Amino acid sequence: MTEFVDYNIAKQLKEIGFDEECLGCFDEQRVFGFTIRSIQKYYKNSKEDTYSIAVPTYYQVFQWFRTKHKLHSTITWTSTGYDYNIKVEPTRIINVTHIHSEYRDAEIACIEYMIKLIKDGSDN
Repeated sequence: MTEFVDYNIAKQLKEIGFDEECLGCFDEQRVFGFTIRSIQKYYKNSKEDTYSIAVPTYYQVFQWFRTKHKLHSTITWTSTGYDYNIKVEPTRIINVTHIHSEYRDAEIACIEYMIKLIKDGSDN
């Protein structure tokens, strides 16, 4: 299930207001499951639902940060590994110099950094 974020990221996204429809969710025991696609039902985070968490794909997360918070990210290859930077609309650029050997590790680190920006209120 490498297309979907893990439990810890999904939980943090719920805490900062991620409310997009997702094909999967974690239950109160952190068990991942798909929603029933045959009836076109998707799972969406709800403040009233304290035990289930919507599980987005990595693509959905990056898209949500772009549209909801105006945070644009880029992951690039350097001669030593993968790095990322974040642009906060309209002109602020955050350069991060933590090199990751795997692309997915850079994606995870980038998402965690953007979550921190939202939690700290520094995405404005």
